[in-house]
Amino acid sequence: MDEQNHYTSSPNITKTEDTSNKYFAKKQISSTTEIVAPISITYYVKIIFCFFNWNLLPCTPRTSDRKNLHTNSLQIKILFASFMALVVLTHSSWSLAELPNDSVYHVESSWLDQNGSKLNISELQGKVQIISFVYTYCEHSCPVILANLRQIEKQIPTSEKLEVQFSLISLDPERDSPDLLRHYMQKNQLNECRWLMLNGDPDDVLELSNLLGVRYKPMNNKDIAHSNMITVLDKQGKIRYQMKGLNEGLEKVISEISKIVLSDNEKAPPQSLSTNCS
Repeated sequence: MDEQNHYTSSPNITKTEDTSNKYFAKKQISSTTEIVAPISITYYVKIIFCFFNWNLLPCTPRTSDRKNLHTNSLQIKILFASFMALVVLTHSSWSLAELPNDSVYHVESSWLDQNGSKLNISELQGKVQIISFVYTYCEHSCPVILANLRQIEKQIPTSEKLEVQFSLISLDPERDSPDLLRHYMQKNQLNECRWLMLNGDPDDVLELSNLLGVRYKPMNNKDIAHSNMITVLDKQGKIRYQMKGLNEGLEKVISEISKIVLSDNEKAPPQSLSTNCS
């Protein structure tokens, strides 16, 4: 049978419409609503601090304020929650609007990293991503892929390393639990500042592999035949370069990473961030 029949074609990447308006509703006030006496700004600040247990101000309201405590604390909670929702939705809308049509980050899929934390694939944007598909018990091509990736990491200029992340996608999410992924990283001394391993639903793994042109097929209980590919994504999720064999030179990968970083820094120089990564 033709091997190509084992794989599905790449799905189209489409933007989703912004439906954030459904989260907002107008608040109607009737003519019989009781008018609440104005209270000092200090009172509202006290409620906010007490609500979050910051304990920086005394939480016992004055006698004159006590009658309005319940009503106004509820107003504060609603206003604060609405403001935070607006910030999150606005930021999400801006991020999606900035993505090019051929970005892989238009795909909505949820993953677990090596620490068991959930993340959406779109959260990888903002750094140059070096992506490969592996599995932890692989004894043949995966160690060579990892060695190539570590050599790439070693040759990236120090000034660019903080803008690059190496992401390894497990081809066997049913066996490669977050605990196994974390153990794999520790065994291979992969720095979490620059390395990420992801466990996802098998359908999401297949979808992402199709988008990146990676083919794989379980052979038996011990082996998975797969493409030995290293993909370079720019900060917006566009494929910039793919190394499609184990024996290809690494120079092109390193060169493409530098081009992306330098081009992005010319548009918007990176901010200086406090970090323990080096």
